[in-house]
Amino acid sequence: MFAPRFFAPLAVLLTACGSSSIPGNQPPAAGGSSGKYDVTITRTSLGIPHLKANDFGSIGYGYGYAHAEDNLCVVMEDIVTINGNRAKHMG
Repeated sequence: MFAPRFFAPLAVLLTACGSSSIPGNQPPAAGGSSGKYDVTITRTSLGIPHLKANDFGSIGYGYGYAHAEDNLCVVMEDIVTINGNRAKHMG
């Protein structure tokens, strides 16, 4: 009934939705980069993220991280729905 090749990655991604740990800020290896992004993410009392960094790469990393913290489950749910797998796998 459930396709294992679909369900395993989905389970891993949905597990991340409940996690509040912040991984190290190691980007993929790129030629000539120092190997780290330096960004500080602070949130207001309403949860609005504010990013502080010295370069565009760090801002991009922080923006992506803040967006994933807030919206990963919504994005994954939309992908399953758009691919036509929602009823197939989630009833």
